[in-house]
Amino acid sequence: MKQLFPDNVTTDYNTFIESGARGLGKSEIAVTVMLYMMHRVMCLKNPHLFYNLKVTEKFCFAFMNITKALAEDIGVSKFQETV
Repeated sequence: MKQLFPDNVTTDYNTFIESGARGLGKSEIAVTVMLYMMHRVMCLKNPHLFYNLKVTEKFCFAFMNITKALAEDIGVSKFQETV
């Protein structure tokens, strides 16, 4: 996490990919990273201005997996349960 987010405002990464065997905690790390990213966006006074977006544009957080069902079961459901 310290490498991805060296301070509370910046990051040098726009893509984060994890791989490895089952049971290593990839999903837990992904959920934690997403929650932290959402927290950072929600703390901004004007996130659209900060990210140079039009006010009509939406923020999107995505979980990807080998299938849509796995992304929903593993990523999205764990994220929602944690929130």
